[in-house]
Formats: sequence, C-alpha cells, structure tokens
Amino acid sequence: MEERNHIDHYANALYSIWLELGKSDKKTFTSSAKDIYFSLKNNYEIVRIISSSNIERREKIIITKKIFSQLSIEILPNQYIYNFLFVLIDNNFFGKILEIFISFFEKLDNHQNFIFLRIYSPFVLNKDILEKIELLFSKKTGKKVRYENIIDNHLIGGMKIMFGNEVYDYSIKGRIEKIKWNLQNDKEV
Repeated sequence: MEERNHIDHYANALYSIWLELGKSDKKTFTSSAKDIYFSLKNNYEIVRIISSSNIERREKIIITKKIFSQLSIEILPNQYIYNFLFVLIDNNFFGKILEIFISFFEKLDNHQNFIFLRIYSPFVLNKDILEKIELLFSKKTGKKVRYENIIDNHLIGGMKIMFGNEVYDYSIKGRIEKIKWNLQNDKEV
C-alpha cells in the first residue's frame, strides 16, 4: 500500500507540473513522457540497470543521460521530465517508473475525459473488433476511449480488458479459472 502511495505521489507531481504548463508545452511534456514510457517499456533492461543498487548515483545519472541522448534527439526536450528522472534515481524509485507514468497518463485521461483501455489478447485484434470495443466502452463510460492491444501469450483465446481498477475477463483462461473456482467452492458451474 505504501508503494502505491509513492507511485501516486510521483504521478501527482508530474500531473501538477503538467497543469501549470501552457498548451504547447503540455503537448511537448506529454509527448516526452510517452516517448520515455514506451522506450523503457520496450527496453526494460534499462530500468533494471538504472535502479540497480550496485551502481552509484553518479554513474546512474551518466547512464541515463547517455541512454536518452542516444534513443532520440528530441526524446527529452522537456527539462521537467529530465529532472524527474533524476529525482527518481535520487530516491531509489526508478524501478517504478513505468507504474508512475501509467498513473500519470490515467490522470491526464481523466482530466481530458478519456479512458485508456489495456486490451490483452493472444494475437493482434483486427480493427473492426477494436472499434466495437471502443464504441462499447465509450457508451458505457460516457468518455472518449484510447486503447493499447497487448499480446499476452498466456491467454488461450478471447481477451481481457483493463482500465483503472476494473477488469473484464472474456478470455478462455478466465472462464476456465472461474469454472475451477466454482468447482472448488461447490458452486454451480
């Protein structure tokens, strides 16, 4: 619980900075945050290295500067984001950067009347299915929908949709788990 509070604290700090920026700076800030999030998500080894207790702070700063200067010329145009990375390093909390960015993006989505869906499936879903999901959740929540289709090799078929703290499990694996639970608890199958 305490860790979740720290994640929310850092996400709130990013969100507070974002609120104070002008419109064009908000776009740059958000773009920088997304670039860093996806870069780290796709190269999680970077997070492990920077959050390692075997590397001194000074070295972590140097590594961070080198990594992000090599990923893209424009990836860190926003000094606030750059400094934020160093705060996480100083506080030994860089290992939670992806969760912090997810929480920050959820706050932005809420502010802009969006919901963000994470749609897990064993394969890439076609555009028609994704549009139907988008329409369904837009009607259900009254908000605009953004989504990410995430390939989950542990799913046999179907899909699992997550947003905020809610999970809609339409997967075969989920149905099997529900039947198993019902059998173990003497419930009707």
